[in-house]
Amino acid sequence: MTQKLLRLLLNTVDTQRAEAIGQVVAGKGWQLLPFVAQPLRTDWLQQLQVDMIVIDLDLPDALQQVKEFAQGLPTVPVLVLATQPHLTKLQDAFMAGAADFVAFPIENDHFTAAVQRAVNTRSGTASRATSVPRSRMIAVTGLRGGVGRSTIAANLAVAIQQRTKRDVVLAEAHHGLGHLSLMLNLHPRYTIANLAEDVNVDRDIVQAYLQPHTSGIRLLAAPTELAQVAELSTETWHNTLNLLTDLAPHVVVDTAANTDDILSEVLSRADDIVVVASPDIPSLRGAQSLLATLHAETAIRARIHVVLNRAGVRGGLDANVIQKQLREKSFIAIPEDTPLATYALNRGVPFVVSHPRAVISRRINTLVDQVAETSPAPVSEEKLKTPSPFRALLPINGYGKSKEVAY
Repeated sequence: MTQKLLRLLLNTVDTQRAEAIGQVVAGKGWQLLPFVAQPLRTDWLQQLQVDMIVIDLDLPDALQQVKEFAQGLPTVPVLVLATQPHLTKLQDAFMAGAADFVAFPIENDHFTAAVQRAVNTRSGTASRATSVPRSRMIAVTGLRGGVGRSTIAANLAVAIQQRTKRDVVLAEAHHGLGHLSLMLNLHPRYTIANLAEDVNVDRDIVQAYLQPHTSGIRLLAAPTELAQVAELSTETWHNTLNLLTDLAPHVVVDTAANTDDILSEVLSRADDIVVVASPDIPSLRGAQSLLATLHAETAIRARIHVVLNRAGVRGGLDANVIQKQLREKSFIAIPEDTPLATYALNRGVPFVVSHPRAVISRRINTLVDQVAETSPAPVSEEKLKTPSPFRALLPINGYGKSKEVAY
């Protein structure tokens, strides 16, 4: 980041919040101009020559201030300070013109990242391109329902944010009912269905529809009620996916189990594709078919990763033999842990947060090691020939004997 002295103006309702932010700002060598519940005028702020404005959403006229300063000082980014009870106001703040937000209590890395993002945005696209790594899109997919695809996507997004301390957007890309908002205990005011109501979807609209989560990620959710389900055109999905990669260094996309134009759009755009399967014949047959298609399709340039979920479950196929049959170098087996997964789901807290030392959490972080890098995905000239159905002896966990199966 540039060594230029940054002057940040803060208008808050609480002196303790000003002191907390002041300590972070001082540690960075910046300057903070704190004001406690004071009326501020645009012409006066122009004379102060501040580089950034932070507005506490607990102020009675917070949204009006955001709108006034965003319009009157277009070159000065406006950030909002949000405590837990006011996170639902963030969409309104973005619609009013806020460039970003910081959460209170203040977390040093998150605050610094928000300031840097705002500075880079103000400096222009060229400056942002030299200071921010290329954005990566990670598609989480699988051609069978119930394999834990959404659970993997949610925990992966949170784990990437924990590791990189950078923005991560989690999105549901399908026309069905959403599950991610329930898994994260969120109640989004906007969903992807709202994109169908906008004729021209732009960066500001998509950003306003992102629901912040306490973990630091932001969610573009699918509707949770049938009456709200709406279909978006392929062009809208194409534009939305491109805009998402402009809003965060990492975008994790949860897809549906059915093959359609949306899935094709996501897979063609992705830098990494995580194929989720479970240790049963129908799931593995779908995974093998999908993998063959991904390797054969010239439009797919992504790295391919296989996640075998619920590995070791009683009655399931042996993970080692599955890995040999699928012939994928990037293969991660996440062990069966139904009690922990169910506990995390019912609480609405990802298990990488509630139980970071659990084996399933450590395996998610192993996946992060493979997908969170910023170098471009290599383009392979080799195509995997579609194999014919084969027969194999796959050991069955929990029953001692092998069983001959075909798929």
